Amino acid sequence: MASKKDFKKYLNNMVNFIVEECYHIQLSDPKKEKASDALIEEAVDFHFDLIQKVQTAKTKKDYAPLREAIEAKEDYFLDAVNKL
Repeated sequence: MASKKDFKKYLNNMVNFIVEECYHIQLSDPKKEKASDALIEEAVDFHFDLIQKVQTAKTKKDYAPLREAIEAKEDYFLDAVNKL
């Protein structure tokens, strides 16, 4: 990710994908609504937290831990969606 713009775009796409998948699960199985709502809330909180950190990042070195956090959470969210 070469710039803040690309970084934010990737983060937005990841969170949007998780939210869309959770809504799809809710439509197909209403019994899983609470679990998917909790996952949506967690994804949105993660999004807001990371956007704040991106805004305060000054150099490209500041992005390395953010990239790692996104990759780790992306795997976590995908596993959580698959378990639903």
